Amino acid sequence: MINSRDISVVVQGAIDDRYTLYSLESIRNYLPEATIILSTWEGSDVSLLDDTYDEIIFNKDPGCTPHSKKKGGKLNNINRQIVSTMSGIELSKTKYILKMRTDFYLTGNSFLKYFNKYNIFTEKFRKVKQRILSCSLYARNPKEKNTPFPFHPSDFVFFGLREDIRNLFNIPLMSKKDSSYFLHKKATGIRKNFNLIYRYHPEQHLWINFLKYKSCDYFADVNDKIIEDTKISFANNLVILSPKQLNIGSLKRGIFSNNPDCCYTYYDWIKMYYKYSLDGKKVPLRFSFKRYILLSRKIVKRYIKALPKFLFRIKIGEKKVIIKVMKIPVYHTKYKKILLKLLGR
Repeated sequence: MINSRDISVVVQGAIDDRYTLYSLESIRNYLPEATIILSTWEGSDVSLLDDTYDEIIFNKDPGCTPHSKKKGGKLNNINRQIVSTMSGIELSKTKYILKMRTDFYLTGNSFLKYFNKYNIFTEKFRKVKQRILSCSLYARNPKEKNTPFPFHPSDFVFFGLREDIRNLFNIPLMSKKDSSYFLHKKATGIRKNFNLIYRYHPEQHLWINFLKYKSCDYFADVNDKIIEDTKISFANNLVILSPKQLNIGSLKRGIFSNNPDCCYTYYDWIKMYYKYSLDGKKVPLRFSFKRYILLSRKIVKRYIKALPKFLFRIKIGEKKVIIKVMKIPVYHTKYKKILLKLLGR
């Protein structure tokens, strides 16, 4: 296994007394000899963090832009992420980089066993020497109708060779033109379903610029070729792991509990790896079965989530509910019983 002395952990983002100390202490606990580089903003108060990091850099804040026209909505922080991550990487001198946010923490170090485990590549879209470990949380599947976002990996945590992580973040900042792209263009097609003003999601800006991909025009530009290219790029440059496999937790409320069903899982990534990097070699049965179990759980979660709506319309929609419940795979009979019991059956 990789020795922690060969790892620099770039912890990037704003300082929060509730989160950052816990984050840094978790890194020291599970990667005791790693170099911890805290990369934050000018004027930040780090007086409570003494002795929890090895190096610190105070960056000039490049600012942020809104996601949408809605006041008080989410912010687009991609330029902050690029600036703080790159400056931390430039300070590092080790072979490996773990990049994480100041509101994330480690729960172990077994994630290291996945690095260099999958070492067969095809050259299409290959941009790394060794695959980068990344999280399944918000690694979007563009085939999902509610989130048709290609080239959208999770950007919370990355682990890999220093040169690969550096290349990933050595990209242009999002321009003013792209950050306000749909303020000046008429919404057409699928774009009408979203209220976003930027051209690409932050994660897409990162990945598309890393790949130097030219054929995706905006955040929901999807067709069969773009979906296929997304999967090839993930298969050849990433290993997508669950938060548990990646040994990470979040101190930001609700970020894991709201994990959407529209994201690629580790088992989805395994399928991509076998198809695109191993020339279509058959996926071992154990992976296929686990993937099927996860898909079945997603189906059950969707029924449970939708159940209150059905219950309010029980007089006019009860039959449809019963029919849908009975379509749940047979090895989930306990879930059927729960739902049928709630319906008074």
